[in-house]
Amino acid sequence: MSSDAAILTDAHTHHASPLTDAAVVDMSGLSAEASAAINARYVSMGIHPCSVPDNWQAVAARIADEAAAGHISAVGECGFDRTSSVPLGVQQQVFTSMADIAAATGLPMILHIVRAADIILAQAKVRREGARWIVHGFRGKPATMRQFLDAGFTISFGVRYNEESARICPSDRILLETDTAAPELLPPLCDRLSALRDEDLAVTTAANFSRLFAPATPRP
Repeated sequence: MSSDAAILTDAHTHHASPLTDAAVVDMSGLSAEASAAINARYVSMGIHPCSVPDNWQAVAARIADEAAAGHISAVGECGFDRTSSVPLGVQQQVFTSMADIAAATGLPMILHIVRAADIILAQAKVRREGARWIVHGFRGKPATMRQFLDAGFTISFGVRYNEESARICPSDRILLETDTAAPELLPPLCDRLSALRDEDLAVTTAANFSRLFAPATPRP
């Protein structure tokens, strides 16, 4: 059901060569040289709650510099994960630094949330920046999704999803992504959810993608 004229958009991918130019490529953890070699129009950088390096403050400083220079399109992925071996206190410090960067630059933030909906919702109440926060790879039930929507979040669905949540998510709050899955799975994902919702999601998500993400400024 996707429109031939619509541009497929991928809100979050870990593949350096995505299916579409309108894909936010996650460059977190890459060196400056490695990230500069990735030829993508949209990129993100963050500190994942499951892989916080010992020198995370220095990494955060680099991300802040990249964001201020316009070299990234989003901060993340970042967030909270109760299955992580990283203590929640450290995750909180890292998240605060990432959220500060996003707030200072006006960039959207791509959220990783595992068994931590309560934590991220509490953060949204304190910071009041939910309109720029994107829950990536959402698989939860409608009740949890409604809490995120009430906080202002946008919901990004990947190849695994709760069908009812994907069906009822408001059109102005939905994105599609491939995450670590093969980029070639994006068109069938779009077709499946378009049929489920009786809506051309290629068009819908393209509009939401354009509203949230700006192309990154090429490095000199």
